[in-house]
Amino acid sequence: MTYPCEVAGMQFMQADICMPYVGAWHVDELEASGDTAPAQGSQQTLTAFGVSFSCTVLRATALAGRVKMRLVGGAGKLSVEIPSRHWVKTTVGAVVRSIMAACGETLSSTVAAAALDARLEQWKHNDVPASRALQSICDNQGLIWRVLRDGTIWLGAEEYPVTKSKHVLIDEDWSAGTIDFAPETPDLLPGVTFRDQQIRYVVHRIRPGFLRSEASLSSPGDLLDRFLAGIRQEIQFSRSYPAEVVAQNADGTLQVMPDDPKTRGKGLNKVPIRTGLPGFKVKVTKGARATIEFENGDPSAPAVRDWEEGASTVESVEFEPGGIGAPACRVSDQLEVAFPMGLPISGMMGAVPFSGVVTITTPARAQMTGPGNTKLLI
Repeated sequence: MTYPCEVAGMQFMQADICMPYVGAWHVDELEASGDTAPAQGSQQTLTAFGVSFSCTVLRATALAGRVKMRLVGGAGKLSVEIPSRHWVKTTVGAVVRSIMAACGETLSSTVAAAALDARLEQWKHNDVPASRALQSICDNQGLIWRVLRDGTIWLGAEEYPVTKSKHVLIDEDWSAGTIDFAPETPDLLPGVTFRDQQIRYVVHRIRPGFLRSEASLSSPGDLLDRFLAGIRQEIQFSRSYPAEVVAQNADGTLQVMPDDPKTRGKGLNKVPIRTGLPGFKVKVTKGARATIEFENGDPSAPAVRDWEEGASTVESVEFEPGGIGAPACRVSDQLEVAFPMGLPISGMMGAVPFSGVVTITTPARAQMTGPGNTKLLI
């Protein structure tokens, strides 16, 4: 008997198409008639009952006229570790497109412009798998992501639009969070409202002679993955990282290069200095050693909070309460004193009193005396 299901030029008799609410869908238990297995990593189109799925071969073996395969939606590159990178004054779209380009996946054209155009003052990811970098930016923006049937990656806000699918109901037990039905085609997707329920996980089971689908209110892996992704990010960005100052910008922020190879990338820019003292500004030299932290464990909020001691670290320290400041000198410092033009003088000259006006045209040398401001030592 011939079934309307094929992949890599071969008809297949059984497969489980597993589609999570968050992440990449995959195909397990696929068994096809054939003698030659497709190459691992090759991109294929799986067609089942008139519905197409764009995927990549993760594993395939041929034995005794049967080929067994495991497939994943898209290009299969979400596990690729992408290099560390830092952005300043960017958008969510720029970050996401960079992740896609770095790993070799494709962003869906159906992603809403509002999600991609959201502004970010800063963003940072370390050397991490592309899926984790994508999950991190989505968590920060309150978005979800998943691979679509066409193999592209969609991200956006939770919506659960109402959908209908022609089917015959087999078993409905929402107390257990599942529904089993026999559809005409494997067209039901996660992230929709079906039979008045918000669906988060769908499995289409193809077997010789029939098609069955199971829809669930929860996904076996996506909730755990999202939970662990938050923990991993919190741990990763709650550490402090030694770094070297590359340059100081005109606004006082720094360009720094972290020592940690997974954090380094091309360095971080526009990193503010937190002196811990109100009214103080610090100018530092190139090569100064600093410690970077991420405020509240947020990848978008790096800051320098500490310094390694060294003679070449500080170029100047400025104290500007209310934004007003002036150069200072210390007790015992040598300085030049300028006198006003036409300085009045009076006194005794040979027991004869006198008074007059004198002009001193050159500065006089002097020395600071007195206690100074004992609350500020420099």
